[in-house]
Amino acid sequence: MEVTISKKLAGNAPLWAESAMYYFQNSMGNQWVATISGDKLYIAGVEFDWEEIILDEDDIYREIELRKLGKKDPGKHYPLSGKVFNDEEKYWLLSVLVAAYEILIFIP
Repeated sequence: MEVTISKKLAGNAPLWAESAMYYFQNSMGNQWVATISGDKLYIAGVEFDWEEIILDEDDIYREIELRKLGKKDPGKHYPLSGKVFNDEEKYWLLSVLVAAYEILIFIP
């Protein structure tokens, strides 16, 4: 399923952002997009100058577990380590991680 975002993305969003599977804009107007391509989840947000954060299935699982445990710094490097998210973004991010994980584990 492909959805085209009709809202203008600020700055220099990645090329794939216009057809991203997931879109979020927080109450301060900061935009986030995420999509699955192949066996990877791509996340980018205007707060990080649209830096692409790429997660594989194992990364996604570890990030979900860290968030369930409420850990902020596991002492190891994970793709989202050191990134600061407000509460709105955390909820969106967790929903994207869970949805992506479920999709990826069922892809043959």
